[in-house]
Amino acid sequence: MSRPSTGPQPVRLLVAKAVVVGVVGFVAGLVTSGVVVPAGPALLRAHQNPIQLITLATELRVIAGFAALTAAVAVLALGLAALVGRAVVAAVPAVALVVLPYLLAVAGLAPWLLAVTPAAAFAITQSVPTFAHVEVVLSPLGGYYPLPPWAGLAVTCAYAVLALGAAVIVHRRKAMR
Repeated sequence: MSRPSTGPQPVRLLVAKAVVVGVVGFVAGLVTSGVVVPAGPALLRAHQNPIQLITLATELRVIAGFAALTAAVAVLALGLAALVGRAVVAAVPAVALVVLPYLLAVAGLAPWLLAVTPAAAFAITQSVPTFAHVEVVLSPLGGYYPLPPWAGLAVTCAYAVLALGAAVIVHRRKAMR
């Protein structure tokens, strides 16, 4: 005998929320980066600031990558919120996992954090190529990150999947009780 349906199961609802939050985050990131990435160099050029030119492919990667970064961080925040049960409480660790490592790396205190925390996704914004024969200080302030662009984004996506997966497991265990 089947159980009567009382609405969507909590796990399905959580996955549906993740899809919606991810899509909304992606669209928001796409709109904002689609405006800011082309406008920034244009403003710099208008004020006679020297800038290094980037290819259209790099510019599009940065725009789409930032949108993916935004979506991944939104899903990470949702996963954390589902784990702790309160969105407001989960917002603090979600922001801390992304912003704090970035700030510590930019300050030069712990640049390795940009390889092992959700802040690794900022590598997707890297547009400056590195060359073995050119000595340069490799820091986020100079546009350099420890991971290649897509690898950095993959680290953040892995954190989002881990948080959402842990939330699904917790919700399944609660449903079994």
